[in-house]
Amino acid sequence: MLLPRLHKEVLMQVSNGIHLEDHPVIAAQLDALKSRAKRIYGRAMTTPAGEPTRFRVMSTKLTAAIQAHPIAAVAIAFTAGYVVVRIARR
Repeated sequence: MLLPRLHKEVLMQVSNGIHLEDHPVIAAQLDALKSRAKRIYGRAMTTPAGEPTRFRVMSTKLTAAIQAHPIAAVAIAFTAGYVVVRIARR
């Protein structure tokens, strides 16, 4: 299996001062992942007709609510994070 061997090889190279992006296999996989992420983001934000999707409308409303009430938004974010961590520790 190539992945565990590649992972071990990459870890050894990183400890020797070689960056992950310098490895050709990882660079190719990273480029493929970036292009897929951009494609998914583009589909989530617009429809083929150019109209905003429900996700885009919700994102715009959420951004406006956060800008209107920044302290409440931070409190909600910390509360949600705390709950997730407590659930994950079980």
